Amino acid sequence: ILMSSAARQTARATSSPLTGMAAEAAAVRQLAYSPAYMTATLAASDIWMLSAAVLAGFALWRLINPSIPPLQPQMLLLPLCCVGVFAAKGQYPGIGLTAVGHLRGICRGVGTVYLLFLFGMFFTKGAWANSRGALLLAWALSMVLVSCGRNLAMHVMAGRPWWGVPVVVIGAGAAGRATVRTLKANRVLGYRPVAFLDDDPQKRGVCEGVPVVGTLDDADWVARDFGIGYAILAIAGMPRQQLVHHLRRWRRIFPRILIISEMDGITSQWTEPRDLGGMIGFETRQKLLNPLAQRIKRTLDLAAASCGLLVCAPLLGVCALWIRRTSPGSPFYTQEREGRDGTTLRIL
Repeated sequence: ILMSSAARQTARATSSPLTGMAAEAAAVRQLAYSPAYMTATLAASDIWMLSAAVLAGFALWRLINPSIPPLQPQMLLLPLCCVGVFAAKGQYPGIGLTAVGHLRGICRGVGTVYLLFLFGMFFTKGAWANSRGALLLAWALSMVLVSCGRNLAMHVMAGRPWWGVPVVVIGAGAAGRATVRTLKANRVLGYRPVAFLDDDPQKRGVCEGVPVVGTLDDADWVARDFGIGYAILAIAGMPRQQLVHHLRRWRRIFPRILIISEMDGITSQWTEPRDLGGMIGFETRQKLLNPLAQRIKRTLDLAAASCGLLVCAPLLGVCALWIRRTSPGSPFYTQEREGRDGTTLRIL
């Protein structure tokens, strides 16, 4: 008996095709995911670390300059303002953010808030303006502590049932399996694959611990029964016309769709998508080829090396004297190396 498309959709709407273990897994995963818990976890970690950084910064600076005024109530707004900036920049719950993305967002958010507070201290010139050194120290501690605290919180909570947005992976081939393995190995990204869709009947069953529950045409009821609003498209080699046809339909089903690129081997860091008048391209940047960035890096290298040499000089001197007493020859090892443009460098 032939059924029209409308009749098939009506039949699917009235009865769920999920049965057995797949239905139980769908119910559990639909109830487990909670973006509010993820947001609260990250925000609480950030507030604790930011507060600790402010308190530690003022306590340590008071050891250097005991004449600074006590901690002012205005400083207690720093953690709340930083968390507000993080939320506005999409750091909570941070689905899909890598470690570099989190670090970049933390540095920008903390830097913005602390700069505004420094300007406020400069223009008001009140009693708390004498705490600029403590504020700068708290700034540095905030970036370190917030990064460490958030990373620890994500790794500890990544195994919780409510951590991670449920996603359906479209395509159970090599690209789809590799995507699931990557997401399971990086739970901190916040993606939790709960189902596969694939047209190949030989891929029915369980693939990488995730059930293959239907074909590409079954995306509507899978999204409804699993409570999924996120799809990851990982089908390599699909013809363009067929891909466009499916995407037009899936966009009416899933609020968010992530398309896995077929360009394996290209670094994902410093790579951003670009809209070329309807065409999508990926731009990769190598900042160290920028002359200004090279000069900044050279300056930082010299400054860090000089500070490290000053700190280690006493220990190096003691070691050199000890070697000199126990063995003949110079205590320092020297060697010639070939440098840039064929120049000869003498290293110590």
